[in-house]
Amino acid sequence: MKLSLKIMLAVVAVIIVVQVLVFYLIGIRYEHLLNENLTDVARTMYKQVVLMRSWVSQHGGVYVSLRMDGTINPYLKEPLVTLSSGDTLLKKIPPG
Repeated sequence: MKLSLKIMLAVVAVIIVVQVLVFYLIGIRYEHLLNENLTDVARTMYKQVVLMRSWVSQHGGVYVSLRMDGTINPYLKEPLVTLSSGDTLLKKIPPG
């Protein structure tokens, strides 16, 4: 083999190794960023649920449509409210 062919093959091999290494490092970084993003989204959703439950507790609960499977809280003074349209609403208070 000629010397120029050997040098060209060595350069091609080095370029391939460098490209594989670069893509591997980019993949690791991408996975790390994806995990950070998912963690941030989960924390935000958790904070939103806690804030919503706090708001509902501060305002004395929420009214939901009465269904057949709706359990009535026996400790509430007025758990049911009937609207002028005839619909019945059930008062729900989050525990805690």
